[in-house]
Amino acid sequence: GNREAVSYRMDMLQDVKITDVGFVPKEGFNFKEWVKESFGVYHGDALLDIQIRFAPEVAERASKIIFHSTQEQRLQRDGSVIIRMQCRGHRELIWELMHPDWIGHVKIESPEVLQKEYLEQLERAKTAVKLG
Repeated sequence: GNREAVSYRMDMLQDVKITDVGFVPKEGFNFKEWVKESFGVYHGDALLDIQIRFAPEVAERASKIIFHSTQEQRLQRDGSVIIRMQCRGHRELIWELMHPDWIGHVKIESPEVLQKEYLEQLERAKTAVKLG
């Protein structure tokens, strides 16, 4: 069968019930709170404090997008906008930041681990091309 991940807006799910599929929630588990930590469908990553800067050329557009429910944004004197968030699901965040609209106009300021993950994604992307 197809094992590709299917993206759902988990924060939009209602009447969620725990089934017997090997997941044992901790006492006091709250699905809605758990979902708020994720950027997308992947939840296994560490919870990171993330700071991303969008250049003045795209700041207005970026400031209108809700990338994550925890985001806070600040317009800078140079016209750029800094967006901070706490989330898991770094792979999907990296994919979003690789969107053509942001390439050359976005900078991952922190944390370093996310910067390294971004560079690793770029290295994997290079395998699509073999010159010479």
